[in-house]
Amino acid sequence: MQVARRTTASGVVLRPEGDLVIRTAKSATALLQKGSIGAAAVTVDLSRIGIIDTAGIQLLLHVCASLRAKGIECALNTPSPSVQRAFGRMGVLDLLAEMHIECTGITA
Repeated sequence: MQVARRTTASGVVLRPEGDLVIRTAKSATALLQKGSIGAAAVTVDLSRIGIIDTAGIQLLLHVCASLRAKGIECALNTPSPSVQRAFGRMGVLDLLAEMHIECTGITA
């Protein structure tokens, strides 16, 4: 798992690359948290995710909730096809809306 970090006018974009699964959850969480240091807003670009399982979804929710608790805005966007399918199957969009996490390019 690798996470690319890019600074934009609106904050930081983090782009994890690889699979977000139980095997990579711990390292992915650490990389996403490290990449968000010093940011006022974080967008997680999900376009390079291969496989995502419930552990991967849980880590995204955890990272976004942790950032929001610190006053850092968090958004998810550009889902890969596997992320799109997993979010749709598991009803994640309603949960993200309840958590006030912006989702761009993600539909049911």
